[in-house]
Amino acid sequence: MFGDALQLCGIEKEIASFMKRKFDAKYGGHWQCIVGRNFGSHLDPIQFIHFTVSKISVILFR
Repeated sequence: MFGDALQLCGIEKEIASFMKRKFDAKYGGHWQCIVGRNFGSHLDPIQFIHFTVSKISVILFR
């Protein structure tokens, strides 16, 4: 899914939108997504995914 986002999207905002739509469709609910190279966060989500690929970090949560 992330590989598709990198190929189809040019900027981090587009990658975040792509990932959010895919997670909403596949897992239901209202997912939120943050994509970037340098950011901080403090979350108290029910479900949470965080990973980094080639200096790009992704947080998906609901």
